[in-house]
Amino acid sequence: MAELFKVWIGANTNYVVVVTGALALSQGLSLWQALLAILVGNFLGCLALGLTTIMGPKTGQPYIASEA
Repeated sequence: MAELFKVWIGANTNYVVVVTGALALSQGLSLWQALLAILVGNFLGCLALGLTTIMGPKTGQPYIASEA
């Protein structure tokens, strides 16, 4: 479990996160508004990804397969 934590925390602590926070503050949001906006955005993104990963096991594929 600790190995996965290191992978995911490493992927989410990078300069893009810092730039996103700075951008929110530079647009006039307070610190708490910026944090809330970032948390809501991350939650919605994770929710969308989580819902799409359900399709793999339901279809018997290790990933989402699309027909071309």
